[in-house]
Amino acid sequence: MNYETDYMLIFRLRLRELLDENGWSQKELAEKCGTTAATISRWLSGINVADIQGIISIAKAFNVTTDYLLGVSSERNKAEKWLSAEKRFITDIYERAKPEDKYVVWALLQRYLKNDIEVEAFRSLLETLEK
Repeated sequence: MNYETDYMLIFRLRLRELLDENGWSQKELAEKCGTTAATISRWLSGINVADIQGIISIAKAFNVTTDYLLGVSSERNKAEKWLSAEKRFITDIYERAKPEDKYVVWALLQRYLKNDIEVEAFRSLLETLEK
């Protein structure tokens, strides 16, 4: 297999997977991407290869990276991965906080979300509540 074949196969598999996961038809995706269902069908079947604009529009529609669509990365969305880690951290701290500290955690979270405090300062303050 050459690179173009690998790229096309990965792109087709990931496109099909994303369509199925979201429950979208080819027509629905086409509308979101500003193309036709026939074009999406040709991409899925491997008759045609998506151009750069097509790949970008698909990535935006599914909120994934172009690297993911092309098989360069297995991470779908770097921002979501970071956000998930932050959510887990915050949720864990909040759940383990004493009832009287939950208000403080909530107040710190509000400041953090408004960018009133830096990430490291936020983590440091939350970690002091654990002690």
